Amino acid sequence: MPHEVLGEDVCAFVVVRSDRTLDIDDLLEFCAERLADYKRPRQVHLVDELPRNATGKVMKHQLSVPST
Repeated sequence: MPHEVLGEDVCAFVVVRSDRTLDIDDLLEFCAERLADYKRPRQVHLVDELPRNATGKVMKHQLSVPST
């Protein structure tokens, strides 16, 4: 995602299975316990599915941060 000073910052796009629930604060806490500060997502975006190409790779360039 764009960042005013750094140019880019880390965000996460998450697909939640239909039979599960997700608390974003719990997810961010989980990341904080396991990842260095510069690797932690600053924002989490819930999506229905990740865009994939024919071989199943995620097409990151098609993910976009919703404007606030």
